Amino acid sequence: MRIIITETQLDLISEQLDTSQFKQAVDLTASQWYWDHVRKEESLKCEAYDIGDGKWTIGYGHTKDVKKGDILGDGKNCKNEATTLLREDSTYHANKLRKIFTDWTKQGINILITQGMFDALLSLSYNGGAGGIRRSDVIALLKDSQTVDNDKIQQAANSIKSYRVSKKFPGLVKRRELEYQRFIEGL
Repeated sequence: MRIIITETQLDLISEQLDTSQFKQAVDLTASQWYWDHVRKEESLKCEAYDIGDGKWTIGYGHTKDVKKGDILGDGKNCKNEATTLLREDSTYHANKLRKIFTDWTKQGINILITQGMFDALLSLSYNGGAGGIRRSDVIALLKDSQTVDNDKIQQAANSIKSYRVSKKFPGLVKRRELEYQRFIEGL
């Protein structure tokens, strides 16, 4: 059997199959969007503060080993110190995120993602914890997609909007919408 298609039909098929923006997570790093987004959402704080869940935070959302009374820099100028902590924390979360995808590859599950997806997932991990993102619906749905499955990817994207959103932290609604928009960018 022979199937004949026109050049226009071939172009349409090629467009549908173009996955060039999809890459291995291990090959991705945070883009400028991520850095700007986290700095804006977390805002710079030179003195430790309680975010409302019992955790103390300093700099751009740094929580590890932070306690009441901690100060970065001289207490007023701490951008350099906060940026160093942000880089260290983001590297930790990026490595944990890449490990999820590496573990899947070892299981024979090869999921490709876009830069926007990586940035959004990294932001979710930074904000909600590496363990939280690993157990999240967005990760489960992404794993379930197995290929570039737009329906599953859209379901994963939609789950971002409710990730760790609560009445206690109403500001997360706007943040999650930005992360959702970044996740679906270019799809």
